[in-house]
Amino acid sequence: MKTLYLTRRQQIEVNDIMYLQSESNYTLIHTINQAKTVASQTLHIIHSSINYDNFVRISRSYILNIEHISAYSLENNKLTLKLSNGEKFTASRRRVKNCLDQIEIAQKRNSLDS
Repeated sequence: MKTLYLTRRQQIEVNDIMYLQSESNYTLIHTINQAKTVASQTLHIIHSSINYDNFVRISRSYILNIEHISAYSLENNKLTLKLSNGEKFTASRRRVKNCLDQIEIAQKRNSLDS
């Protein structure tokens, strides 16, 4: 299991992360137990330190864990993603194709693992 180390004493299991949210030079980490953790690193730095294929950047402010996406729909080039906790997100226009590609690759990989 992969772990994200924020400090020596603070660490989060990568699979427990629902999504990451940018707040200027900080990142809010939303986990499956509804906890929010503030990291004093940018979204880009956190994403690169995870180095994990199951995360997809849907906009400048959000990175979602593909494993927690319960549904998605594409209407009029507008991609809407719904997480298992019920929260909904909209991908930016320029990231729609990449998001769909990453979700499809992850689904194929997960079906092969099963």
